[in-house]
Amino acid sequence: MRADGMSYRKIGIAVGRHDSTVHRALNPSSKERMQDYRAQWTATKREHLAEYKASWYADHEQSAKSRSRAHYAQNYERTRANNERWKREHPEEYKAAQRSHYERNQETIIARSHARYEAKRDEILEQNKQYRAAHPGKVLHWSAARRARVRGAEVPTDREAVAMIYREARMAETVTCYLCGAHPGIGNRHVDHIVPLARGGKHEAANLAIACKRCNLVKSDKLCSELAMAR
Repeated sequence: MRADGMSYRKIGIAVGRHDSTVHRALNPSSKERMQDYRAQWTATKREHLAEYKASWYADHEQSAKSRSRAHYAQNYERTRANNERWKREHPEEYKAAQRSHYERNQETIIARSHARYEAKRDEILEQNKQYRAAHPGKVLHWSAARRARVRGAEVPTDREAVAMIYREARMAETVTCYLCGAHPGIGNRHVDHIVPLARGGKHEAANLAIACKRCNLVKSDKLCSELAMAR
């Protein structure tokens, strides 16, 4: 059509698009220049745009939420895929956004969680029971991490290294008790904090070792040197 001498405006009328849209579609370099210009303009107007968006949202909160929900429903699969990709590519930003959202809406989130639990208590308890049965290693790791946080001990960022020790204790065919040298069978093993949490030990892979059940119970909150003297 353009080759026949039609103007962008006439082509736009014919195809039902604005003439600027037709111009960008037929001239890729023009589209790139416009994108570069917009990026530069946005970079110099970030504070102004943030203030404008905040002001606009405050005046149109309900309509904005309604439109957002409608768009999400119409583009559910694509939106979920985009969100998952962004979370994988920006893990630290995602964690920061989660923390910020929780801090801003803590009371609402807690109330909603309690309401959901009361409404589906039996179902949630059954799901939790099934999960614990299917993932005993993870449950032990999480329980130990929680005890560490309660005692004010440091919890590692490399959770996989800690979880691996718990999996070994639960599933390995043969392990050696680091205290007595015996080879306890599956179900008769504990993961012990070498320096107990009560004595300032950290909940990290370097401070964890597999012990037989008896040795771990005897050791309790003692240091290895104290246990040797007690024996």
